[in-house]
Amino acid sequence: MSSNLRISGHIAPGPAIAESQAANARASGTWRGQAFTLAPAGAAKAATQAHESAMQSLATTQSRDLSSRRVAAEAAFKRMPAGEVLQRASTMGVDLRRVRSGARDILSGNQGAARGGRSGSAARYMSLQLAAASMEDNISEEAATAMLTPVKSQAHTPQDFSELLRHSANDDEEFQHFLEDILSGLDITADDAKELGDKLKQARNDDEKLMKLLAKVQNLPQPPRETSAIERERIRQRIHDELREFERSNEGAMVLASFNAAPVAATTAEPASFLDTYTELVTVPRTFAGALKVLLQRHRIDTLEALLSDLKKALGDDLSAATPSHDTRRLGAVLTDLGNMVLSSSLIESVAELVDLMRRIERKQEEKNRRCEREEHENDVGDEPARALNSHGGRDER
Repeated sequence: MSSNLRISGHIAPGPAIAESQAANARASGTWRGQAFTLAPAGAAKAATQAHESAMQSLATTQSRDLSSRRVAAEAAFKRMPAGEVLQRASTMGVDLRRVRSGARDILSGNQGAARGGRSGSAARYMSLQLAAASMEDNISEEAATAMLTPVKSQAHTPQDFSELLRHSANDDEEFQHFLEDILSGLDITADDAKELGDKLKQARNDDEKLMKLLAKVQNLPQPPRETSAIERERIRQRIHDELREFERSNEGAMVLASFNAAPVAATTAEPASFLDTYTELVTVPRTFAGALKVLLQRHRIDTLEALLSDLKKALGDDLSAATPSHDTRRLGAVLTDLGNMVLSSSLIESVAELVDLMRRIERKQEEKNRRCEREEHENDVGDEPARALNSHGGRDER
């Protein structure tokens, strides 16, 4: 197959030196139907020199060893179901009404109330978690309203809430407490509260009407259906940002420790004591001896084996949580210490048994000594009349 290649050169006419002729030389042609023109000689070199000159004018930057850089990947937010949030709050000893009212304040934009001291750090974190759960796409507006309305019960569905209302409506005093829980933190007059109470009783058999009434009085966000997805995403992102900010704070580590250990704590006899121990172990760096001292000061020796098993389970949950309370190095060190304490606790139990045996021996010896002293005393008392008689007889002989 032949190619049509034709090149023609054009030299500027007139007397000129060779260098000028080279600079002015042009070559053009066609290759496979495409026209081309060759650049003048030295054009590439000139372009390269211009680029190098421009590079020299740039400010120099100091090179850094990438091995000294620390990069941490932030895990995507993992939503927790509302029921689990409320269960953990209950285990941690946080008032469910505070959690719900705090979540309501967060969603309604009442940040002053949401950050107030009435909730505390743990309640604040649980409120953010509950608010996030209520804004998921698969949660209806009615279900979100039931989650966020502040009552003591863990009920978090419209049906559960309606049943709770119907039960309390039959008792005036109980219903009054129920109404006070709902209205806690809201700026509402006594007349408005009474009117709301009457409307709630009227709507107690209509879940949809009841939820709309509660959402309105609590100023909960109810975006129009056509903009719901966009608005939900905006609110979700704001809540996620606040959660991340809280988790990075100084108080966040302590709350996260209890939050991550709460499921295991709920299975123990004393959840509050267990959480206090766990939090103290992981939040304050300690030596092995220091950690063991904490356990011995807080718990009986005969409960150490079960306690260590539960603490290791809680550490495993903490390590695998969406947001661990501390870095894996610290939590791993505590886990290693707990593993070593299994042997130490066995040794401690043996020593305790030996001490107990020595104390029993001492008590028996003390009892024996007291018995001997008592018998000697009784013998002395019994001999006194004989000694007295002998003494009297001796005087008669004289």
